[in-house]
Amino acid sequence: MESIDDFFPLSELPEGEEAKIYHIDRGRGKGGGSGFSRQEDMVRLYALGLIPGMRVKMLISHNNCTYLIEVKGCRYGVGRGLVDKISVYKE
Repeated sequence: MESIDDFFPLSELPEGEEAKIYHIDRGRGKGGGSGFSRQEDMVRLYALGLIPGMRVKMLISHNNCTYLIEVKGCRYGVGRGLVDKISVYKE
């Protein structure tokens, strides 16, 4: 098993690289947003394939604010608040 030092926010994954999702933080992000307090929010993320163990690829990191990621062959534009809540690790 990986050590805690092997995990990092998805926002730090370099463009063109892949990692596996370890954990999605349900609390507040660095931006102070409300987080994912409702079960419906987590269900929505899971429906997109953003679940622990799933591979995610960073396609584009634009000005450290918006990101284009790929999960299960589908591309999603997501904001910094979300990618900061997703912990990943490299295999």
